Amino acid sequence: MMLRRTEFKPKMHIESYEPQQLDAVVGLSLRAWSPVFDAMQEAMDADLYRAFYPESWRISQQKAIEDVCAADDTQVWVALDSGSIVGFVAVKLDSESSLGEIYMVAVDPDYQGRGIGSTLIEFALRIVD
Repeated sequence: MMLRRTEFKPKMHIESYEPQQLDAVVGLSLRAWSPVFDAMQEAMDADLYRAFYPESWRISQQKAIEDVCAADDTQVWVALDSGSIVGFVAVKLDSESSLGEIYMVAVDPDYQGRGIGSTLIEFALRIVD
């Protein structure tokens, strides 16, 4: 009898962000965005890049994530796979115009290419629709 090897893939799910998840969201976002900021630094004039990010892009982005996750006008959800946070999406809502904007999205580099980012965006679009 020949046994076939099968790979178990846990189902990813999305849930509302909780403040105790902040460190995980910040960590995966900084890892996910690192190649983008590295490419920007290479493409931009060094003085101009330093004007935008005088200390470090990581410091400014961490603060931006912290602010978004705490903002009253923003809804944040996390994607979990096997209990680990693997991505997040933040949607800013304008109550006056009833419009929403996908403000931030990130997927842990170890989980990219699996449709998690697309799933988060589709989820956010359904929520603001």
